[in-house]
Amino acid sequence: MSWYELTGCKKLVRFADKLFHFNVEGLVLFPFILYEDDKPSKTNRQRQKIHLQQQLETLVIFYYFIYWYDFWLAYWHYRDIELSHLKVRFEQEAIHGVCNGSKKTFWGWFNLKRWD
Repeated sequence: MSWYELTGCKKLVRFADKLFHFNVEGLVLFPFILYEDDKPSKTNRQRQKIHLQQQLETLVIFYYFIYWYDFWLAYWHYRDIELSHLKVRFEQEAIHGVCNGSKKTFWGWFNLKRWD
């Protein structure tokens, strides 16, 4: 798998941060990974690469449908943007993969619970 990592995209990432009201350190817009910092951390890079793999698994377009579906259901339930962002299955798998150092499994996000 090949991708393009672009660092120092501060203006674009900050625009996305203001638009979506998330605390964004990086964005994955297939096939590009855009980082706010000139030297992104290892955990940030690993998390964004997991999101890139998720986009490939879902043929890119379905990733965005599933992502926004999960986000808006969580927002309707919790009424909190940051919490809703964390409840998205893709985010849960990426955070779990980074924190536990576990390897990403194909469609590993599919069986994750959205509500605790």
